[in-house]
Amino acid sequence: AEDRLDLAHALCEAGLAIHPDSEDVLAIAGLLAMLREDYADAAGILNHLLVVQGEAAPITSHVMFIRALRCASEPVAALKALMFAHEQHPNHPDLEREFEQLSTQLGIKAAG
Repeated sequence: AEDRLDLAHALCEAGLAIHPDSEDVLAIAGLLAMLREDYADAAGILNHLLVVQGEAAPITSHVMFIRALRCASEPVAALKALMFAHEQHPNHPDLEREFEQLSTQLGIKAAG
């Protein structure tokens, strides 16, 4: 809010170095990377967050990872992540919206 992204980024890097498996630090660092539009970094951080969270990963973690991949122009990886998330959270509306966005990015129209 005070436009201190560089300081926030440095603090996240320090937090990740000290607590590399902290869900809180990973979530904040991933969101900050998205805000900085460093989508490749965000995808890496959010992927690690999903590994740490395992089967207990909430839908939010999956959605942010999918978005990071989509924004990083990794549509195939985003589709794989979406399919995995769908297995964990079937028919979730957030995943449906991500699928629509990904379909648009890939130029695919839904059957119907």
